[in-house]
Amino acid sequence: MIWDDYGSFQCEGVATLGRQLFAADLGDVGRLVHNINGHLLLFKTGDAPLPELPSIPALA
Repeated sequence: MIWDDYGSFQCEGVATLGRQLFAADLGDVGRLVHNINGHLLLFKTGDAPLPELPSIPALA
């Protein structure tokens, strides 16, 4: 999956989701990449579902 404008000040929802994914232990299920173009990429590498995402405080 690709999320555009990850980390943008106007896209707090995507930024929160990205922080939750980075905080979760994906193990062999997937890999995350935040590239210099502002995209967040999730590569699913296993058949298992993604783990439960942890609660992350909102950005100030």
